[in-house]
Amino acid sequence: MKTVKDIPTKSKLYQEVKEHLDDLILGIALVVDPSIGSSSSAPGWAIYDKCKLQTSGTIDTGGSHLPLWQRARTLGEEIRSLCEKYRPDILLYEDIPATSGFNPNAQASLLKAVGVVLASTDTESVVGIHPASWKNYVDEHYRKGDEEDAIYIGKIAIDLAQHIKSNGNSVPNRVRKAR
Repeated sequence: MKTVKDIPTKSKLYQEVKEHLDDLILGIALVVDPSIGSSSSAPGWAIYDKCKLQTSGTIDTGGSHLPLWQRARTLGEEIRSLCEKYRPDILLYEDIPATSGFNPNAQASLLKAVGVVLASTDTESVVGIHPASWKNYVDEHYRKGDEEDAIYIGKIAIDLAQHIKSNGNSVPNRVRKAR
């Protein structure tokens, strides 16, 4: 089984995590597995504070019978509510590729969800993580699910940040905002 120690140092994930070490290790991370909400998927989220999972859940966007604009609005409102409550230093989200093997309608819906998530936060540290960049490093405890996906996106990024920091490969981060 691969671990974060196997992530290539030249990979986009490694470089972006390295750039945001302080926010990941010392701050609060909001992690989102985007979805507009469908009959089979809901947006998952997780909050990490100083590398520790604090809470997680899914967002009820009202059901797939509702129009897309209404589910998108609800997603945005819920993301803003999470940001107000937890005041994250960094947003981690699953960065859905523009093209993939998905059904084109599902693909378009996921890309809209990513846009809503990005537009609903004022967090300046943002890291998009390609699905393969985290799914290749899950452990035997991982069970597919919307909330679990958010938890593991955060876990992989934070474990990688701790690995980079412990190996002395860190770079100076920008000045953290006052709380």
